[in-house]
Amino acid sequence: MPENKNEFMASYMQVENLTKSFGDHLLFENISFGIADNQRVALIAKNGTGKTTLLNIMGGLDDPTEGTVFIDSVNINKLTSRQKTDFRMKNIGFVEKSDDDKENMIKFLVDSASGTKPAEITKEVS
Repeated sequence: MPENKNEFMASYMQVENLTKSFGDHLLFENISFGIADNQRVALIAKNGTGKTTLLNIMGGLDDPTEGTVFIDSVNINKLTSRQKTDFRMKNIGFVEKSDDDKENMIKFLVDSASGTKPAEITKEVS
């Protein structure tokens, strides 16, 4: 938990005590932070340290071993698989890391900059 309980109060996304392990392999432990609405954040770390796994957990694509993710006060860990899918379509945009999708990534970034929502982009690309 954060030392100051009000530390994440203004956060759009709040990550509390996230831990992820695969069997005996501990990927990360007790990660906590908040991201304000419209704040830009970068994850910078060596390969294999869990950046993609952390993003997948934050987006509801994967579950943490322990911990909680709140997006706009919604505890996404408590949502069913279908609810997570619906929530992602309405609230989260993902750009998959792939060299084959550079054109789609550019379109996503352009549409995001113009204020188009993830669900609208998915309908156009599909």
